[in-house]
Amino acid sequence: MRSPAQISSLVLLLAVDGDPKTLLKLLPLCRAVYSWLAPPLYDTVTLANSDALLLFARTVVSNPHLALSVHSLWVGSLSHSSAFSPSRFDEEDWVANIFPTSICLILDNCRRLSRLALTKSIPLSIKTWGRIEERFPPHLKSLVLGPDHGMLHCSPAYKNLQRFYSIDTILSYVELRRIASFPALTYVQWRCNSHRLHERLGEKLSLILESPSLKTVKIVHDDVSMPHNWSISSSEQRVQFTRLCSSKDWLLRLHAEWRNGDLG
Repeated sequence: MRSPAQISSLVLLLAVDGDPKTLLKLLPLCRAVYSWLAPPLYDTVTLANSDALLLFARTVVSNPHLALSVHSLWVGSLSHSSAFSPSRFDEEDWVANIFPTSICLILDNCRRLSRLALTKSIPLSIKTWGRIEERFPPHLKSLVLGPDHGMLHCSPAYKNLQRFYSIDTILSYVELRRIASFPALTYVQWRCNSHRLHERLGEKLSLILESPSLKTVKIVHDDVSMPHNWSISSSEQRVQFTRLCSSKDWLLRLHAEWRNGDLG
């Protein structure tokens, strides 16, 4: 038999019915209502600027129960023209300490993450990237990276990874072989600038296609001419090429797809 508090929480959740505006109106009623309704707000989180990142890092550290409600996390600017670094911090200190420490605190607490996007934030050193990558949660199913990140390693977090998205990153041959070795991988999307599209594309695709579980490789590009000289068998049905009609605001479109769950 449910307690009065449990019944009240169920009634409120039904009243909200997934509507964020209604939820926000009900949150200030009292602490009990906040504790019942706040977790759904944290299911999908977007941190598109430095202030949001710092505030969220403090929130998950001081409220670990809310951190466990986070299943999808996007960190990075949504515009090519805006910078992720705050003006009130020293740039070197932000890049070397404040930003990576904030990311690590978030990943340490959000252990139920299944979808993670780290895109259009700041360049990361090899050491800094290693600190972040080793904290990737073990239940990760979808990962969006680029353009600034270190080399992908053989992390246990990739054991269950099903969908991988690379944005304007020059992936090395070693990384491509590692991606192909992810045992659960079914989908890869690789966004390439036009000047990078033809850089040994056939060889690189061949490495990714060594994955026995992979079903689709989608190359998204802004080149007016489709590649015609890549050395992949014409019978390889797993490779798709998609040209962006306009490269403007593509990050916003990618983020919209991600929020809607279209990116896994």
